[in-house]
Amino acid sequence: MSNRKRFSNQLSPEHSLVTVEDQMKIQFRIMKTIPLEVKKCDTVRKVRSEFSEIEGVSKVNLKKLFFEGNCLEDEKKLIDYGIQNGSTINMFLDSGVRVQIHVKMSQIGKTVTLDVDIRDTVHTVKGKIQNKEGLTTSQLDLLYLGEHLDNRQFLATYKIEDGATLYAFYRVGDAMQINVSLEQGNRTINLKVKSWYSIENVKNIIESMEGIPTKKQKLYLTGVKLENDMTLADSKILQGQTLDLICGMHIFVRTLTGKTYTLEVDSYDSVDDVKEMMEEKEGIPTEQQRLIYRGRQIESGRFLADYQVEEDSQLHLVPCLCGC
Repeated sequence: MSNRKRFSNQLSPEHSLVTVEDQMKIQFRIMKTIPLEVKKCDTVRKVRSEFSEIEGVSKVNLKKLFFEGNCLEDEKKLIDYGIQNGSTINMFLDSGVRVQIHVKMSQIGKTVTLDVDIRDTVHTVKGKIQNKEGLTTSQLDLLYLGEHLDNRQFLATYKIEDGATLYAFYRVGDAMQINVSLEQGNRTINLKVKSWYSIENVKNIIESMEGIPTKKQKLYLTGVKLENDMTLADSKILQGQTLDLICGMHIFVRTLTGKTYTLEVDSYDSVDDVKEMMEEKEGIPTEQQRLIYRGRQIESGRFLADYQVEEDSQLHLVPCLCGC
C-alpha cells in the first residue's frame, strides 16, 4: 500500500471525534430590495399581501415589517407612519416548514407521497407530482377537506399539515354541483364534480370533507345503489340532484344453536337481504326464516331502517319449518 493511500485512510486527531458541543447552527442574511407601487392610503396588510403575490412568499412567513425602527401594524395605513415615495421598509421572513403529504389519485389507483414546504404553492405541488410520476398535471385538480385548491395559493393558506392527504382528479368536461344527504337526511353537503367522475371519485371527495372512509360509504340515487366504477353520466346524475349517503354497518344474527354471525349491511338493505345472507351461511331457505329484533318479528318487504336497526344491533334467527 502506498504512503498516499495510507495517509488518506487516517484522520488527524482534531477530526477523529465530533461532539455535540462541536455542532452549531449559523444563519445567512440575504439582502434584497424589491420595488413596489403602492398608495399612501394602503394598509400595511394590503402591502404585505401584494408583496406576497409578487415574490411568491407565503403571508404566513412574512413575520414583521419595520420602518425607521417601528414595527408596522396591519390595520394602519402607510401615511400613518410617514412612509413616502422612495421609503424603504424592512421585512423579516420566517423560515419554512417542511412536511410530508400524500396525494391520493383514485383514477389511476395510486397514492403519491411528497416532501413539501408549507410555503410551496399548489402549482409547485402539481409540478412535483409531474416530476415524480411523469404525469401531465395541467388538467389536474387538487382537493383538501373537500375544497378545490387554487394554483396561486400556498399550502399554508389551506392549513395543510404534516401527514395530510390531498385528493387529485383529472378534469374533463363541464363542472356541476350535486348534493349528498347524510345522517338519514338530517344534513346535506354540496359537491363540485364533473360528469365523468366515477362514484368512487365522489366517495373520495366525501372522505376528504367528512372523514368517512370510502369503503364504508354506499351512495344511492332514488333508492338505487350506485356502483363504484360507474360515472355520474352513466348513472344519469344531473346538476342539482341529491344522492343519499348510507354508511355500512355491522349487525349480529344469533341462531337457536348459539351461533352468532356478523353481517355487513346498511339501513337501505331489506329484511329479505338479511335472510338471503343467512341462507348462504346456515342453509335455511328464506321462506323458513323468522327474524326477531327487540322482541318483535321484522317483516319481509321492509327495510332495516324501518325498524331502526343500527350498528352492532343483534337479531335472532328462528327457523319456521311450517312456513312463515
